[in-house]
Amino acid sequence: MKKFKWSLLLMLVLAMSMFLAACSSGDKEEGKEKEGTEQAEGTDEGTSGEEELAEEQVVSLTSSADIPTLNSTEMQDSTSGTWGAHLFEGLMKFDENDQPIPAMAASEAEVSEDGTVFTFTIRDDANWSDGTPVTAEDFVYAWKKDNNPDTMGIYSFIYTVAQIKNAAKIQAGEAEVDTLGVEAVDEKTLKVTLEKAVPADLFHSLMAFYPFLPQPHEFAAEKGDKWATEPENTLSNGAYILDTWEHGANWKLVKNDGYFAADDVKIEEINVNVVKEMSTGVNLYKRDEIDYKALTSDYVPEFEDSEEFHQLTGAGMFALGYNQKNPDLANLNIRKALSFGFDKQQLTDVIWNDGSVPANGWVPTDFATGPDGTDFREAAGDYQGFDAAKAKEFWDKGLEELGKDSITLELLTGDSDTADTQAVYLKSQLEENLPGLTLEINKQPWAQRLDLASSGNYDINTRGWLPDYADPMTFLDMFTSESTMNQQDWKSEEYDKLIEEANNLGNDPEARWKKLIEAEHILIEEQQIIGTLYQEGGVYVQKPWLKNVVHHNLGAEIDFTQAYITKH
Repeated sequence: MKKFKWSLLLMLVLAMSMFLAACSSGDKEEGKEKEGTEQAEGTDEGTSGEEELAEEQVVSLTSSADIPTLNSTEMQDSTSGTWGAHLFEGLMKFDENDQPIPAMAASEAEVSEDGTVFTFTIRDDANWSDGTPVTAEDFVYAWKKDNNPDTMGIYSFIYTVAQIKNAAKIQAGEAEVDTLGVEAVDEKTLKVTLEKAVPADLFHSLMAFYPFLPQPHEFAAEKGDKWATEPENTLSNGAYILDTWEHGANWKLVKNDGYFAADDVKIEEINVNVVKEMSTGVNLYKRDEIDYKALTSDYVPEFEDSEEFHQLTGAGMFALGYNQKNPDLANLNIRKALSFGFDKQQLTDVIWNDGSVPANGWVPTDFATGPDGTDFREAAGDYQGFDAAKAKEFWDKGLEELGKDSITLELLTGDSDTADTQAVYLKSQLEENLPGLTLEINKQPWAQRLDLASSGNYDINTRGWLPDYADPMTFLDMFTSESTMNQQDWKSEEYDKLIEEANNLGNDPEARWKKLIEAEHILIEEQQIIGTLYQEGGVYVQKPWLKNVVHHNLGAEIDFTQAYITKH
């Protein structure tokens, strides 16, 4: 079975929802999953010779949250990334095994001898949905927009991960945006220059990530801030077109007949309705009004014996983010007390009951192996296990250092049923085990919650992360001092140096591996920057006539571009 992002699973549930692409994810509802891809052998593009396609190829789903944005330079979450991947494609995309394959690129890049220049040729049959060709300039426009200090997004730091020349200087205001290492040599040739060599497989994988998507430069420039905010302000170069979008209520995608691989796309229409109440969504599924539904633990007994029931384990990680702008949370012992003060096993077994497992580190289990074949989690060890007595010791010491006998903190969380259940559980556990703590719950819709977290307007945030690429660095470099994903108001020269050293050790994998293990130790064990919660799992039901839905750990966690519906 293949792992995939549950951001949408529970974001299909909770938002159909991570974070996390790695993209940011909220509670589990904005998270990820693991599951195989059902592929039937046959002669009709993945359909079995014994299967007859339904006359109507329409998929219906629910989501617990609206799409925050479809503007690639503003995306930071799995919901935006998943539906954006149905509308837009970059140079590369991920296949069913999460391997990067050419999309808008005609082939993999031609790489210079020193590994610092990647030259892509844009395929001749790549067009936007208005018939205009996809050009190299469309990539140049979008990439410069995402690095310009005036228009850059929260995920712009990924350009420095990819080592795009001058990205860091431009984002810091130390160089002009026109010096970015991307050039339209001609209409169909894109030249990318790097600061230093990056392994080709890693670079091609990054090119499938949404910050590197193109935008139709003339159309997008004309629309300005309205680009991709409504169907009439959006052009697609992917498998689907945004047909309707009633913000906060529903959206509909229809097949893009001008897509270069349109003959391989069977599903003609995808309808998604925002339904926050789990019971309502389950009833829609029972009445065959939707084809797929992520579930919460309360519904496991009802469906677990059904052939339509599936359970998954993914690579999405969830944690409590401690905002050190709050003086109480700037105290290390207070953070330690919070991290050790709740029972993770009960959280995963009772509250979630969906295959999630307690997380005692930030890099997930069974995600990345070192040069000697050892899993990262095994090599690094476990941190932050539940220990009520130890938590109280840290708590008492922290209160003494602060000169207080009580503390009131606010927990920022989602507004779905599952997010509320988890928040209430954490409140109960922490207030019981840490006398003098009052934990107030602030429930917010997904988009507003992202805004509050990214602006630092919270005390504690239940945040998630989905990997952008298959390497521990995707979980670790987000906490460097200048990372836009570092929302904890924490800076460490020691940590920054370790990450920089690891980035410079591409030719020495053993030394690089040790640096990454050391970095996580500082992050979790020494500084307790976050309090790890769980490695996501998921449970969902899917109608037997819906076939070939692909689930990913990277990119769009749920992918309908290869799916089809059989006669029923």
